Formats: sequence, C-alpha cells, structure tokens
Amino acid sequence: MKNSNLDRRTKYSLRVIRAAMFELLETKSLDAVTVTDICAKADVNRGTFYKYYRDVYDLFEKTQDEFIDKLHTLFEETQATGSEMPDFFTSVFRILSENKELVQVARNREFTEQFTKKLLVFVLPQINQLIANSDPRASEEKIRFLSEYIMGGCTRVVAAWIGENMTVPADRMDRYITEFIKKTLQIA
Repeated sequence: MKNSNLDRRTKYSLRVIRAAMFELLETKSLDAVTVTDICAKADVNRGTFYKYYRDVYDLFEKTQDEFIDKLHTLFEETQATGSEMPDFFTSVFRILSENKELVQVARNREFTEQFTKKLLVFVLPQINQLIANSDPRASEEKIRFLSEYIMGGCTRVVAAWIGENMTVPADRMDRYITEFIKKTLQIA
C-alpha cells in the first residue's frame, strides 16, 4: 500500500511540475523560466523538483523525449513492416490526432519545433529510400542534402499544424505532405 501511495505521489509531482512548466511557457521563453517559478506554480518544493530533474532544460528535454517515446511506441504498433513513406505520415497524423493530449503541450513554438524534429527522425530512412528510388543515379551527398531539405519542410508543416491545434483533418495533412514531397522530388 505504501508503494502505491508513493507511486501516486510521484506521478502527481511529475504531472504538476510539467503542467507548471508549460503554463509558464505560455507567457515566458524557456530561458526565462526558473526552477523557483515552476515550484511556486506547481506548489512543490525545490527538493521534489531536483529529485527528478537537474534543471528546467532537463525537465523540458525529458518531457519531449517521453512524448516522442509514446508516439514512437504507438507508431510501431500501427505501422506494418516495409511500408512506404506515405503510410508513415498517415500513421503520424492519425496518432497525433487521436492523442491530442500528448501534444497539447506543444502550444509553445520552441517545444513544437524540437518535438517535431525528433518525431520526424523516424521517417528519414523512408525519405532517403524514396529519393534513391526517384533518382537511382543520385549521389549519397545529394540524397543527404535533399533529405535534410525535405525534413526541414516537413518539420515546419507538422509544427505549424500542431501549433494551430490540429484543426486541419489528419487525412488532408497526410495528402498535403505526401504531395509536397512528391513535387519536390519531381523538381529535384
């Protein structure tokens, strides 16, 4: 019984600390948020904060990583092996839409862009393969830079969609991204 109380308290502490950080990020930049601010907003002492995090940046990073891990797990559960790149985006947009609570914290632009970059790392092998298939004579250098170009665009599009509270339907976003990538490959 004691351990379940501890687990509940731990979960509660982590939840209120993260909620306090994101509430503060609505009006301040990450650089301006302090541990003292978070503790006051969460109504926890500094010792509780430091039990779980080194500093505000550690909290920010661990929160991002936890969301990415959850999404990655969900993606793996829905993704068939050997699928094409468009299937990846279908899954990503569907997963994000079905799990808005996982990305509600992404209202902060800084968090949204970093979060999206980490999320889209999963698609890099598919993009590299798509480029190689569309231009079999492409050098590794061209593939690398074209992948970066496409990833940058995808990152901004997904981040903008999240930042706008995902109001555009996921299937439409999937069509947009797939179309943008295909047109980029036709031009390249």
